[in-house]
Amino acid sequence: MYFGLPSGLTRTVKKYGVSAWRRVATEHGAELISWPPRGCLSVNGTEYLWSYTLRLTLQNHALSPEQDALIHTRVGTRRWARSNAWDGQRGISAYLFTPSPWANNASPFGRAQMKWQPGPKGKREGKMVWDDVLAATMARFTSHAFLPSAPDLAANPGEFLKPDGSVRLAGVVFRDGLGEHSHHIVGTGASARDRWQIFRQLASGLKDIAAPDHALQRTPVPVRPRPAANDLLLIDQEALARAAGPRIIVDVLYDTRVMLVELLTALHKALGQQAPALPADGTVPGEYVVRTAHLATVIRPRPVAEIAAPLQVDHSIKRRKDRALKATSPRRALTLQRLHDPDIAGLPRFALVEMAGPKAFQSAEHDPKEAVKSAAASLGVLTQNVTPPLPTGTLPGTETKATRTQRVNKAVLDLLTRQTGLLGHPDSPGTPASPLTDVTTVGLWVVRRTKAHKATLPLAIAHTPDEPFARIRLPHTSSWVPFGQGLLTLADYDIERRLTDEQVCNFFGEVVEEITDGSDIALLTLAQNIRSACSGLNNALLQPDTLAFDPRQPLPEHRLKGLRHLRLRTDLRDETSQHYSHRGEDEAGEVGVGSHFWRDPRRPRHYFSTARKPATAAGGSPRGSRIEAHWACTGRDKDKNKTYGMKHETRQDVWNPQLLEIAVARHAPDDDPAAWAALAHQQRYEATHFSDPLVLPAVLHLGYTVSKHILPTHLVEPVTEHDG
Repeated sequence: MYFGLPSGLTRTVKKYGVSAWRRVATEHGAELISWPPRGCLSVNGTEYLWSYTLRLTLQNHALSPEQDALIHTRVGTRRWARSNAWDGQRGISAYLFTPSPWANNASPFGRAQMKWQPGPKGKREGKMVWDDVLAATMARFTSHAFLPSAPDLAANPGEFLKPDGSVRLAGVVFRDGLGEHSHHIVGTGASARDRWQIFRQLASGLKDIAAPDHALQRTPVPVRPRPAANDLLLIDQEALARAAGPRIIVDVLYDTRVMLVELLTALHKALGQQAPALPADGTVPGEYVVRTAHLATVIRPRPVAEIAAPLQVDHSIKRRKDRALKATSPRRALTLQRLHDPDIAGLPRFALVEMAGPKAFQSAEHDPKEAVKSAAASLGVLTQNVTPPLPTGTLPGTETKATRTQRVNKAVLDLLTRQTGLLGHPDSPGTPASPLTDVTTVGLWVVRRTKAHKATLPLAIAHTPDEPFARIRLPHTSSWVPFGQGLLTLADYDIERRLTDEQVCNFFGEVVEEITDGSDIALLTLAQNIRSACSGLNNALLQPDTLAFDPRQPLPEHRLKGLRHLRLRTDLRDETSQHYSHRGEDEAGEVGVGSHFWRDPRRPRHYFSTARKPATAAGGSPRGSRIEAHWACTGRDKDKNKTYGMKHETRQDVWNPQLLEIAVARHAPDDDPAAWAALAHQQRYEATHFSDPLVLPAVLHLGYTVSKHILPTHLVEPVTEHDG
């Protein structure tokens, strides 16, 4: 089915614009690309080329009364590089066409990878090489003397996009950062209107073997409105006091006076206070104390000094772990010395650390961030890094004052709200027809890290109706501790971080037994995260109203009193499709992106969530098109009034929202499953550190962020006296 679909489509799907669809050989699913590429001229007459892509995968659904397969479609854009393409760290994708005597307009492209091969150690030499055998194999079948070599293609990819007779030989996929002067004027993404047009053609081409699925039906559900920027920065101090304690210490480890002013301003603003001006003589007060009705905060500015300096790496040590241990141990000891303070022992502590970003260091081994984070955590200090200020401006490598303030505000919010697990509650949980009350939401998550951070660590995040913060349960303890405390324990040397699938299933079984006390519980899982360890949650094995992490050992019914299970899926691996929305029954009218809660009319346990467009998303209109002109604002006249006319939105980036599937796998006989699915939709809006909806409900989002706090094994070993 996967490989038969594209062959038929090349014969039946119409052109879109002036391009036809060509197949691309792909390992998973099926892929088409519009060919030849379309061009977009810059102001100086330079042509930038691009194509549409259409990917199809065959998917099935759990708990579906109709065991039919669905073809999921995904429309995107490929922008083609025109100048020197280079990346010393990541592979570069190229599309290759073999112009053999039997090739025709249905022959597929091959997709190969190039990579940078460094020259001898210590010399600034190297070359681009093919990273797989596809290019060499295709070269053996071509009637031409050769396909482009990797160095030639990378050096001048635009030349190989020019027609050679009736054939274009190769195209290098453009992405930002692909070389020092990489640039492309065509925007990213595909608008809702373009997705709709291409989907209509696809449906026509497949009408003999498939039909469009039934449209989802919108169900009104109230969600938190987007807070204003100033309101978002105001931290709920009563909630923070309950999560951390009534008195907290915040160290500001600064390197520049500019960032010190920004950090002090953001901290005071977050606490509802006006930041005092720094002394004009260049001195810095030793501390600021902010007292409010619920919370006392001590802010202590300190120079970061050598804590932020690059690590000294001894390359004569061949074993990477030993080399890292020697490089980081002195920095950890120094950080312990600087942050240790017996006068505040036992108080909740936080630190904002001004430190350069990864690109400022010679290599990842020279970056001290994780060494500092590890030492701070061992003292009970949660940390958040902030990069130094860039020059003020709007050109690349600069930032505006507003941008700098915005990223500092985000750092403060991440430290004091996300890392403490502060969450809101929906004002009206459930649906208007079936409201819910006093529901505890629990998310199960498996943290997976590789290499030096290696871990397979299951955890549970709970948010009860009477607490404004989340609690976390880890395998090494039977206690549900506040989220921030749980993050700190991850720096303990004695924690087992690599659990087997059997241990993961057993842990989740213990969690379910602990939480099912008869009260209403919404248990949330993400299929793509959990099912490799808990195979009972796979589509084929998931059974209605049964909970089995291990399919051979379903949990007894008496242990599930009050429990509802919501299994989610995202668009990862195209398991949920792209979408568009339209008003009324007529699709030819206004087509756009709907931000709502949706019911599947054919599958009674299936619901879907789409989020509103983030404030920071691209400005392209969902009703615009890169192919078809539409009526829109074209600019301003000399009096600065908006002007309107027909325009193409070829240069606009387009926000492509994802569809979140919510399958109500278990519910009580008298439940309205829509109300429980709606709760998962509402939880996407309840993070207090973020103004826009999350990709996942809040408890699963917090589980996902735990991965940031997993440290390499050599950084959780105790620092010895010798190391200091």
